[in-house]
Amino acid sequence: MLQNSFHLTKLDSAKIDTKNEELFKYILENPFKSTTTKDKEVGKWAKMASSDYIFFTKNSIVKFSLKNNSFECISPEEICKELE
Repeated sequence: MLQNSFHLTKLDSAKIDTKNEELFKYILENPFKSTTTKDKEVGKWAKMASSDYIFFTKNSIVKFSLKNNSFECISPEEICKELE
């Protein structure tokens, strides 16, 4: 039996901190459109580096990073739990 496994090194080829880029294009059928750190649109993502992203909520900014084939929240635990 074949296993369908792969190593994820990046989630998209979007430009950093640029509006209306397609985020998570390599893993989503319908990628999310990005916002910027200036606009901070609630409910949207911004790309900060090749594997780092932030998500804007009404009350906070939640940081995520792709590390070791896993997309993880890297903000303080209480902020990460807001999204659960």
